[in-house]
Amino acid sequence: MRFHFSSALWASILATIIMTIVMYFFDMNLVAALGLSAGMSGPMVFVLGGLIHLFIGIIFGLIYALIFEPILKALPGFLAGAIYSLIPFFIALYFMQPFMETVGKTFGMENVPVDSKASLRATPLFKEEPKGYTYNPEISETWKDVDSEKIVIPADDKDQTWLYSLISHLSYGVILGWTYRPRRPRVKKKKK
Repeated sequence: MRFHFSSALWASILATIIMTIVMYFFDMNLVAALGLSAGMSGPMVFVLGGLIHLFIGIIFGLIYALIFEPILKALPGFLAGAIYSLIPFFIALYFMQPFMETVGKTFGMENVPVDSKASLRATPLFKEEPKGYTYNPEISETWKDVDSEKIVIPADDKDQTWLYSLISHLSYGVILGWTYRPRRPRVKKKKK
C-alpha cells in the first residue's frame, strides 16, 4: 500500500496555503467569499472561510494520494500533481455556485444566494458604492445587486477569473505532488 496519510495531510495543508497566497496575488478572495456565504462578518469571515478552504484542500489532497498518485506514479510528482489539479479546477469552475449556496444553507443563510464568480474577483472594501449595487448593512463588506437581490462583491470589468483559478489550482497541484511522499514498498530480505 503506497498511501501515506500523514504525508498526504501535510502536503495538502502546504499546497492549500500556497494556493491561497497565489489567489491573493490575483485578488481572488475565496476565503472571504466562503466566509461571507456562510453569513459571517468581521474577522470570522476569514477564520471560517479559511477553515472551509483548508478542509476542501485536505480532502482533495487525500483523494490524490489515495487514488491518483498510484495511477500517475511513473510521472515526476510535481507533474502528476499538476495534471491532477485540473480535476479540482473543473469542479470549482462548474460547481462553485452550488457549493457556495450549500455553505450558505448549512449556516442558515438559505435566503441569501451568493454570486460566487463576482465574489471571487474583488477586494472586500470599497471607498464608494459600485454602479448597480447598494450597500447591505446586514452582511458587512458586501453589496447587494439591486436587480437580483444577490449578495456580491463586484468583479473587475476584465474578468479572467477562470485563468487565475487555473493558475491557482496548478500551484496547488504542483506543491501537492512535489511534497507528497508515498510509502515505499517493503523489500523482503533473502534468506542465506
